[in-house]
Amino acid sequence: MRKILLISCLILCGISSVWAQLCFPGTPKSFKTEGLSLYVPTIEMPSIDNQKLLNEDALLSDKGTPLRVGVNHNVTLNMNNSGRWDVLPNGDRVWRLSVKSEGAASLHFNMNQFKIPAGAEVFIYSPDHQYVAGLYDQRSVLPNGEFFPQDIPGDEMILEYYQPVSVLGTPEISIYQVGHLYRQTTLSKGYHGDAVGDCHINVICEEVNPWRDQANSVVLIKITQGTDIYVCSGAMINNTRQDNTPYVFTAEHCYDPAVTAWRFVFQYQTNTCDGTAGSYNKYAIGANVVARNEGSDFMLLQITGTINETYKPTIFLAGWDRSTNTPTVGAAIHHPGGDYKKFSLPRNVTPGNGNYTKFWKVGWLLDPNNKGTTEPGSSGSPLFNGQGYIVGSLCCGTSSCTYIDQTNVGPSGYDHYGKLAVSWTSNNTTNTSQKLQPWLDQDNWGNTALAGRYWNNSVSVNSTPEIPSFKISPNPSNGEVTFSELVLDKIAPCKVYDALGKLVFSSEIDPFSSLSINLSSLQNGVYFVEIVSNNQILRSKLMIAK
Repeated sequence: MRKILLISCLILCGISSVWAQLCFPGTPKSFKTEGLSLYVPTIEMPSIDNQKLLNEDALLSDKGTPLRVGVNHNVTLNMNNSGRWDVLPNGDRVWRLSVKSEGAASLHFNMNQFKIPAGAEVFIYSPDHQYVAGLYDQRSVLPNGEFFPQDIPGDEMILEYYQPVSVLGTPEISIYQVGHLYRQTTLSKGYHGDAVGDCHINVICEEVNPWRDQANSVVLIKITQGTDIYVCSGAMINNTRQDNTPYVFTAEHCYDPAVTAWRFVFQYQTNTCDGTAGSYNKYAIGANVVARNEGSDFMLLQITGTINETYKPTIFLAGWDRSTNTPTVGAAIHHPGGDYKKFSLPRNVTPGNGNYTKFWKVGWLLDPNNKGTTEPGSSGSPLFNGQGYIVGSLCCGTSSCTYIDQTNVGPSGYDHYGKLAVSWTSNNTTNTSQKLQPWLDQDNWGNTALAGRYWNNSVSVNSTPEIPSFKISPNPSNGEVTFSELVLDKIAPCKVYDALGKLVFSSEIDPFSSLSINLSSLQNGVYFVEIVSNNQILRSKLMIAK
């Protein structure tokens, strides 16, 4: 039985740090130590009425406010007033504490002190050992000494500290809140919440392939605000220095002065298109609010915790376009209801009017052609134009998959996204904390648009893996490109498609003349270049960035 339990926990983090925030390989000492007492003191949290909270939330089903998914128990727990210490025969020490909150879908700790001597280890796990977070150590803590570990499914969790006899130093762990997440989900819904509607498309689905990079920029944001826990959506965003500053672009209405803890979940999406299971625990923690403005409802956060090296290569820092031109129809990518990451295809994008002149107005495809809308929990998610650049963040609106009530009227409802063009200078304010420009263009280069890129410095130019490719240079390009590693024995047709699959350029390549083409007439964005040779399609991806 012990072997089965160990395998289960290794899947989550112990075998590799891919699956959690800054954690490292390892197994809790109690899992592999014979003779260690099975008794762990359990502290029972006060009763929570989950249904009452859900009923309250139903009265506030507005995208203009963050979606509540949990509540916090305020506590004062530390290694001196709770838990138990065990001393092993060799002098090693183990401290364990169990916390239970009846009926919780999942639990987490918020710690205002996490001081761990080098060589000591911390794990958090469910009593049945099926879910394990850790190994955490002194490298996991935030610069201010706080620590916000990931959630553990179920209504009970155990915190374990292990210090070998050879390790010197006194640990200090202080817990000020126990988070109780109350939104029960089904197997086909997300771990952190669930969408009300089923019209949204899982981003892993094949039809979202043209937006794969943009999808890799979108994150779920979990926010501790006083005694409540909320979720919003956001996107990692590039800056003109292209220096991997971990900025997250989201909505100002997701902010409150009472916020004490930020959690960011990367690659929170299904493994398959039907969405029966997925990844949910790639975390980073901590953030500073560097800029926000309620006029266009934008907020720019900077993650302060260390981001795990093993999944940095999958993080896409999205490009942006601050022009005032009405965007071409692109895509919305978000976490409705705190659910797995979804794709929604707009019907049209127009300038807002009335009280929404600082916003883009987005309409959705109507039944039977509907391909998603947004929901509470989608707040702050990016609107991408047809070139794949962020042009706005979701503020508010009335769309939903089906009619629910007057604030969720179905796919005929409209949503409003704060214009990045407005947020750029916020009407030329001199206050750097109320506009994007000082942060996304620190050196005043004056870019109207900036292409996205992956964390490992590569832009989105990897060729489609299942089709033989050729090289394009330069890539990114201003439009003048040359092909190499392309063997042709005769003139071949060349076609260029935009990210939506629309043919935007057609020509022929003469191998006896020139292997170059001029695409300077195309707008900035991602394109696919196809050349047909000997009944074989050759394809490569190109980024136009002027």
